[in-house]
Amino acid sequence: MQNETQRIYRKEVYHRDWTPIEDVLEMPKTYERNPLEDALIWDEQVAKLYEAIAQLTPIQQRRIRMLMENQSIREIAHEEGCVI
Repeated sequence: MQNETQRIYRKEVYHRDWTPIEDVLEMPKTYERNPLEDALIWDEQVAKLYEAIAQLTPIQQRRIRMLMENQSIREIAHEEGCVI
C-alpha cells in the first residue's frame, strides 16, 4: 500500500504546474487576436521558411516541395524510386 501511495504522490508532483500564483493571477482571461499582426507574423515565418528551403540541395528542395503539395512519404518515395 505504501508503494502505491508513493507512486501516486510522484505522479502528482511530476504533473504539477510550477507557475507561481502571482503569475497566474496576472494572466489575461482572454487573448485578443490582432489579424493584422497575425498576418505579418505569418508572412515573416513563410519568408524564413522559403529562405531555409533555398539553402537545401535541389533533391531536398524537390522533396520538400512534394511534401508541401500534400504528397505522402510513400508517394514521394515511389516517385524518387526509393523503397520503404
